[in-house]
Amino acid sequence: MKAVIICGGDTGSYMTDYIDDGDFIICADSGYDSAKKYGIAPDIIIGDMDSVKSRLDGENIRVYPTRKDFTDSELAVGYAKEHGFKTIVMFGMTGSRMDHTLANLSLLKQLIGFNARIINRNNEICLADAEITLNGKKGDIVSLIPFDGDVCGIDTSGLDYPLKNGTIKSGTSLGVSNVMTGEECKISIKKGTTFVIRSKD
Repeated sequence: MKAVIICGGDTGSYMTDYIDDGDFIICADSGYDSAKKYGIAPDIIIGDMDSVKSRLDGENIRVYPTRKDFTDSELAVGYAKEHGFKTIVMFGMTGSRMDHTLANLSLLKQLIGFNARIINRNNEICLADAEITLNGKKGDIVSLIPFDGDVCGIDTSGLDYPLKNGTIKSGTSLGVSNVMTGEECKISIKKGTTFVIRSKD
């Protein structure tokens, strides 16, 4: 069983492709509106409820003050961690609010060591500091973007532009738009932390 977090950013019917029976559904504030729209029943709704529009009667709700030191998304991530979920899939974490998008992407730092992904219509995003295997299809775009400094000792396989003990310096675009040569690629890192983004378009 995994935790599925639905937040208030861009979502769509594609979410149901990633949700299995028995998954624990956490909605952060207006993420409940998206869950309801696509027929997804939450196990808990978390947040200050300042933007949710759907009626909440009878739901399992954990309400926080509007003035707080955490976003609703971070509260949802914290709940999943505290309740022992090791696999966490997150939707609605990206959108028109760039401040929220960047903050939500940075939440992946808290989930190093978890099997955690942010998914939107065209991308699956995770944060890696060791070894990771991606499954997809030939032609999928894979990008490595350093998170908090240079990333060193990078080895890749299953990508059109391979790296062997390579380095991607922070603030450069070397790792953008590699291409999967089959249905699987592997990336290992000796030092540093990088976003790994698999794109479908």
